[in-house]
Amino acid sequence: MGDTETSTGYRAHAIGVILRIAFPLVGVFLLTLGMVGSITYGVLPLFDALRSRHWQPVTATLEAVTVEPPTALLRPPLERIGVRYRYVYDKIEYAGGRLDPLDGRYSHRRGKEVLERLRSQTELEVWVNPSNPRESLVNREVRAGVALFALPAFAMAIAGGISLFAGMLAWNNVPLGVRQQDSNLS
Repeated sequence: MGDTETSTGYRAHAIGVILRIAFPLVGVFLLTLGMVGSITYGVLPLFDALRSRHWQPVTATLEAVTVEPPTALLRPPLERIGVRYRYVYDKIEYAGGRLDPLDGRYSHRRGKEVLERLRSQTELEVWVNPSNPRESLVNREVRAGVALFALPAFAMAIAGGISLFAGMLAWNNVPLGVRQQDSNLS
């Protein structure tokens, strides 16, 4: 009977050590990826879209339109449409290359539509920051389809935070289940 208790004790100890290591590592990983995704696809584009509301419209000459395939495994499978254009603001010529707050990321179908529309033009309207005329955008809108990628990233950050918290509890030997009453108290 002692061998069974000893083996159960070792097993419980091993599980405790694994929880103390795995939960914090998984938590930090998920929290980091989730925060990066939330910021990249949610916070920064919304900030840029709101900030550009007071920018000035200027006519620009379109020089080039390119399509770049998705580059990394962790990114959503979105193509990036790159543009290069020139515009004059306050009698000074500038070069721009930003399509929208989401850096020109589109699904394949929607990207083809935007690409055809851009390639059919030689001039287009761009929005220029009056306080920093080097900063410009072709389209100030945040597309909901791409911005929705921030929601799974936010959920991943929440799961990472919970996992990290559970790991902290495991490190502090806080029981994560139903408390058992001590039989010596009666």
